[in-house]
Amino acid sequence: MEQRMELQTLLIQQGHLEGEVDGIIGSGTLEGVRSYQRAKGLAVDGYPTLTILKMLRAEAPPPPPPVAPTPAATAPQQAPQAVPAPQAVPAPQAVPAPQLRRLSRRSREQPRTCGTAGE
Repeated sequence: MEQRMELQTLLIQQGHLEGEVDGIIGSGTLEGVRSYQRAKGLAVDGYPTLTILKMLRAEAPPPPPPVAPTPAATAPQQAPQAVPAPQAVPAPQAVPAPQLRRLSRRSREQPRTCGTAGE
């Protein structure tokens, strides 16, 4: 799925495909591959091969440099907040046998309804 999405992204960046990246190789992606193959003088078959993906990668523009955050001159520095320790979850309690039998009997005696209208 990642390679399909990368293929679509590179085809869009290079002007051979319009639309959204969805990772689905449909008619639009196949036409984008054919457009790329025609532009490069390759045999036009529309198949998105690993060779096509590698060629697109080699021609892709380099990613932009990361933007460093600018410190806010007017914002006061805040102390980091302490994260509370996780609370222990109590162990489940066993249901005594007489109570379990009563609950079981009640569930058998009640009519079974599953999302009926009017409830």
